[in-house]
Amino acid sequence: MGKNVYLNGKIIPADEAKISVNDRGFLYGDALFETLRSYKKAPFMLKSHLTRLLESAQDLGFSMNIDAEAIKKAVYEVVEANDIEDGSLRITLTRGDSEKRVLYEQLEQPNLLVTLTSLNTHDISSAGTGVKAISGSDKRSAVSNHKNSSMLASVLSYKEAMDKNAFDMIQITKRGFVTEGTRSNVFIVLDGILLTPPSDNYVLPGITRKVVLNIAQKNGIKVEEDAIVGQDLPHAEEIFLTNSLYEIVPVTSFNEEPIANGSKGEITQKVQNAYKMLVDHWLEQIYARTGN
Repeated sequence: MGKNVYLNGKIIPADEAKISVNDRGFLYGDALFETLRSYKKAPFMLKSHLTRLLESAQDLGFSMNIDAEAIKKAVYEVVEANDIEDGSLRITLTRGDSEKRVLYEQLEQPNLLVTLTSLNTHDISSAGTGVKAISGSDKRSAVSNHKNSSMLASVLSYKEAMDKNAFDMIQITKRGFVTEGTRSNVFIVLDGILLTPPSDNYVLPGITRKVVLNIAQKNGIKVEEDAIVGQDLPHAEEIFLTNSLYEIVPVTSFNEEPIANGSKGEITQKVQNAYKMLVDHWLEQIYARTGN
């Protein structure tokens, strides 16, 4: 993690940051978070991440005594306060401090923490050539469409994937429907059509997922948001995962069996290229405005 963090209005050294023992995020996982990529000290898709964060905060009854501009300012302060070019930004918003137990009164002030961590770009580049994935049961709650801090089920599933040398676990409900990875959205190509599960109570409306949907539509790729069943996965022509940090990650092995011929598919490559062009163009616009 970077040396400096933002906590409730101040930039302070990370080792001096203190959270109250009454913070509901700490006690109950009563918190929301966003993770986004910073390219060359520029936070990518920040507006979209803040929109999702604040919409979830409103849906879950958080105090709205903080707005997008205040959080945006905090993010840029953290970027400037750390010597990290390409990093992972995390914005954590907890409901606030309360001495009550599970039930709570309407709290006036949420707690806001923003951190920046350097990324291993070699690992990201390596994942971009193809990874192994496994399947597993979806153990998460019915508020998984909000990026909340109650992550124990995902942590355990991700640990299972790591123990099997897999990049991620593609989660499947008891009824047999594919939801998402433990840290990613899922896309497959079936009969030449790019498919992803619709965002609902069990599928996070991922920011990179949304970008990919737009890329597909603009590049003549037939794409549909539709249910995917677990039995579809071994027969998919292509599978890839989306994640704000790792971008577009091809799955070339699923449950120890190759997908297609075990290499990156044509549509996956097309989406990867378009995503890189989008980021490069965005950075050019940033530098043109700032004169750097």
